[in-house]
Amino acid sequence: MIIQKLLNKLLKNETVEEYKQAVRKDIRWLAFTSTSKDREAAEMFSGNTLFIISIPMHDVYNNSLTDIWSLSHYMTG
Repeated sequence: MIIQKLLNKLLKNETVEEYKQAVRKDIRWLAFTSTSKDREAAEMFSGNTLFIISIPMHDVYNNSLTDIWSLSHYMTG
């Protein structure tokens, strides 16, 4: 499954570089993190960093994720 997240704040260049170094590595945000399956929906928010996140299917099915698109204001499923 592929989802997108656009940070809704501008990151410093050095922070962007740290994320670039983490490509293909696990990144964990400790708080709730909103994402979208629809890239255009993710890009509606302002920011300078778009994460394209690939989630292994075993993580999708082992309850580590919850799809709440039906509760979303944007309903982009």
